[in-house]
Parts: sequence; structure tokens; C-alpha cells
Amino acid sequence: RQNDPLGALDAAEKGVTLEPDLPEAQYFGGGLHYMLAEHPRCDVAVAVERLAEAIRLQPLFHPAWIVLGATATFLGQLDAADRILTHA
Repeated sequence: RQNDPLGALDAAEKGVTLEPDLPEAQYFGGGLHYMLAEHPRCDVAVAVERLAEAIRLQPLFHPAWIVLGATATFLGQLDAADRILTHA
């Protein structure tokens, strides 16, 4: 994340590969795919999947809920964003 999007993406992929059951790894990877949505290696659908997995692994992981809500807003899914952020 130190102005090195490719390095951050590589680190996120490595984290998810090495520890797929670690909510923070899923959150970091999902957050990057959302924040770098226009980068050719990013996919907002991956952001949704990873953030949802972080929440499944740790339901009270509030940052994941907030970024998932922001991602839904970014995708124009305003009803879903409202539900997600209200739940958060």
C-alpha cells in the first residue's frame, strides 16, 4: 500500500493463499480490489467475495461491513448498501 499497487495486490493474494481463514487477509484483499477498482488486475466482484468471506469468518469485523457497504454503493446497489451499512 506504499504507493505500490502491484506489490499490495501481490501481498493480498499471498495472504489469502497462505491463510484463507484469516479474516484480515480476506478484508485486505477485498479492500484493495474495491479501492483500486480501475486497475487492470482488480475486479470489484472479487472485492465483494472477499469482504463477504471476511464477514463470514468474523461476523463482528466492522471494517469489512463498512467497505462492503461502500462497494455496494459504488456498484449502484443502493438498497443492498443501505441494508449492509444499517447492519454494520
